[in-house]
Amino acid sequence: MSLLARALTIVPILLLALGCGGGGSVGGPPPASGSVEIRVDWPSRGRYVPHYANSLVAKLTTNTNRVYTITMNRVGSDGYQGVAMFPQAIPIGTNSLTVEAFTNTNGSGSKVATATMAVEVTEGETTSVNVSADLTTTIDHILIQNQPITVQAGNEIQLNAVARTAQNGTILLPPGALTWSVVSGQAHGSVTPLGLFLGISQGTATVQVAEAGAGVSAQANVTVTPPPPPPAVYLIVFTSDRDDVGSEGINAIYSMRSDGTALTRLTLDDALYRSPSLSPNGSLIVFASDRDVILSDEIYVMPVSGGAPTRLTNNTVFDADPVFSPDGQKIAFSRLINGFWQIFTMNANGTGQTQITNASANHSRPSWSPDGTKIVYECDQGGDYEIWVMNADGTGKTQLTNNSVDDLAPSFSPDGSKIVFVSYRVAGGDIYTMNSN
Repeated sequence: MSLLARALTIVPILLLALGCGGGGSVGGPPPASGSVEIRVDWPSRGRYVPHYANSLVAKLTTNTNRVYTITMNRVGSDGYQGVAMFPQAIPIGTNSLTVEAFTNTNGSGSKVATATMAVEVTEGETTSVNVSADLTTTIDHILIQNQPITVQAGNEIQLNAVARTAQNGTILLPPGALTWSVVSGQAHGSVTPLGLFLGISQGTATVQVAEAGAGVSAQANVTVTPPPPPPAVYLIVFTSDRDDVGSEGINAIYSMRSDGTALTRLTLDDALYRSPSLSPNGSLIVFASDRDVILSDEIYVMPVSGGAPTRLTNNTVFDADPVFSPDGQKIAFSRLINGFWQIFTMNANGTGQTQITNASANHSRPSWSPDGTKIVYECDQGGDYEIWVMNADGTGKTQLTNNSVDDLAPSFSPDGSKIVFVSYRVAGGDIYTMNSN
């Protein structure tokens, strides 16, 4: 065979092998595709994305049955928009997207919201999907635990609740995700947003726990029982100059039982002691004295049985009127600064001394509310002394009495509903009570 004849025989074979002229698929154009990006408005942009969600997992199932996954982690606590793009080319047409929000980063923790939607992909274009408005909560209901709930007046109890799915599975939420409130019976109890309930007076309070964004809540009754009767005999501490002989100026601290027995002198030197007050557990006495600094009282504590006092303040000015907070962790007291008494608080060991009044007036004789959230005191800001109350951090100062005579020495009742005080509004100093508002 000639060389020309051989060449004509080989060419058709090569063309067939290369798919030319026969419509073969090898080396043809790629399938049409586009891109998909996911956007999410992290709180606080007003759409339903739980404020405690810290990651989002997006799973795209293509119309060719391929599955691609991307994860977005929330950064910081402020509201902003997170954006992430699938790195793969996505076939044009309708594809299925599933999005899940989790409490922890990288898709870990509890699943708290989910959404499923169709995504239309156009050739050569990027399809942007903001999933914020499509996310729905996985919380179906909330269960308040340990019912029936009972607490004694004056005591606290931690309320607990769990979020559940429609299948009754437990959703572990971080602290603060569920918010507590009292919806009725506020005179009988109060509750913090984190669920710490304080019994105030005998009766029934109805509490509610809610996840506001999910629109899910639950209620339960809390029965507040009467406090135990006071002990038949209890301890009293006071000051007296009963043992002052001559002109030493002794004013000592004593204790005795409420039936008048077991009178005991606790301080034995010749210093002046003022304003003794027992700690809530009855183990310590806090007081003011000039025992170390002449003409300058400081704050001390000592065991209720007496013994060496521990000095808590160290100034060249007067400190007075110390009183323990109901939990025994703080002490409120008065300090004379630039000619005016101001109220301070400090830790029970003397650290963290903080001034909480600072007006050009006298603020003195503080007394804590039973729950430790407020301090009632006397103040002469208007010329004469009136009764005022403020939050324990010094905010929310409110005048409670308004007279042209002195109202002095206020103190809350054990249930916090009343304030007892001394007033000169008639002839002499008499004892009055009023509602705590």
